[in-house]
Amino acid sequence: MKEESLSLSDKVKSEVPRARARFIAQSIQLEESDAPGAVSIGIMTIAFLCIAIVIWAYVTPVNEVAVTTGEVVPSGHNHVVQHLEGGIVKAIYVNDGEVVEKGEVLVHISPTASKSDLQQVEARHAILKLQLIRLNSILSGVEPNFEKNKDSYKGLVESELNIYKAQLKSYLAQSDVAQTKIKQREQEYKRENSKAKYLKRELNVLQQQVEMRKDLVERGLISRAEYLDRQTNMAETETQYQQTLSNIRVTAEAKEEAYAEFNELDSKFNETIKKEIGKVSGELAELDKNLTKFQDRVDRLEITAPVAGIIKGLTVNTIQSVIKPGETIMEIVPAGEILIVETKVTTSDIGHVSIGQAAEIKINSYDPHRFGTVMGKVKQISASTFLDEQHNPYFQATIALDKDYVGSTNDKYRIIPGMTVQADIKTGEKSVLDYLLKPIYRGFQNAFQER
Repeated sequence: MKEESLSLSDKVKSEVPRARARFIAQSIQLEESDAPGAVSIGIMTIAFLCIAIVIWAYVTPVNEVAVTTGEVVPSGHNHVVQHLEGGIVKAIYVNDGEVVEKGEVLVHISPTASKSDLQQVEARHAILKLQLIRLNSILSGVEPNFEKNKDSYKGLVESELNIYKAQLKSYLAQSDVAQTKIKQREQEYKRENSKAKYLKRELNVLQQQVEMRKDLVERGLISRAEYLDRQTNMAETETQYQQTLSNIRVTAEAKEEAYAEFNELDSKFNETIKKEIGKVSGELAELDKNLTKFQDRVDRLEITAPVAGIIKGLTVNTIQSVIKPGETIMEIVPAGEILIVETKVTTSDIGHVSIGQAAEIKINSYDPHRFGTVMGKVKQISASTFLDEQHNPYFQATIALDKDYVGSTNDKYRIIPGMTVQADIKTGEKSVLDYLLKPIYRGFQNAFQER
């Protein structure tokens, strides 16, 4: 047994040098084979690939873009819906995101105060209108026609008709007195004129008789007493005649005075009526303005859509809530207008952004890998900066869209105002090599400058 184990160990010991010899022989054989050719081919292949990569990096352009964020808006901008006077909300007919037509009622304001004011103004307006009809009728001498207002303002019409009759009766009474006085003065004037004519004729006869009596007295045919009696009669008649002429002048003046009083009465009456007409007309004109104002206020109780579009930012949500004067109630995004994108460009990018540059717009509502993107062009850049919610400055760029949908022509997905976007504005091109070497360039530029 011992002999067998010794022989096995001897065998193993003899096999080890043999295996080592074979390995060394194989190594020598490999070294003596064509090793330099294979290595050189590998090195050349790697070098060629490196050169190809460098050439590709040098000639392959990569777009430089300014990455911006923004929102889709209509070119005409949103229409702000406000209420001038404010008030208490009576009814709300729309919700956020709802599509409305132009003129559609959006919100109804409680009419209590506005309608009460309008009714008061309308009542006063009606009174003044009726007064004006009455006064013009008195001035023109034509009976007033209240038929148009009879049904609506029966009580007021009756009142104005009674006033018209009373005024006319008073004027006619005074006019009758003045005209009666004129007639009396005319009769007195005529009577004195007739008397003067009679006395004139009588005086002429007496004068002839006195002259005849004088000749007869001188001839002694009649007594002197008879002559003197006739002379006395003539003198008395002359006195009466002169008195009558004086009375004629007095009655003529009285007659003219009566006419003047009548004309003054008529003139004063007309002047009074004209003054009332002027006063009423002035108040009516002022009231017309107020009537229009209050009517507009009542009309504005129904807040209507100024344009067709989509409701956005509705701030009124409950009945009986109070709207302040001039408060913005909602915005309407107009329908059917050209869509644009308003984006925020950082101050570091604005120097590279210019009008006319192309932009790729990614609509956040639609996955760009699935639905695609929309191309556009920069149309406008703000002259100065704005501040965002964090008070960071930015410039606003306006981008016109090439189309208002994403996807294919047969499978359109509409872009609507209010959608948020990412707009990549192409500001230039660089090769891949430039991008790879940029950190090195930057490192060299900043090198050897620190203290």
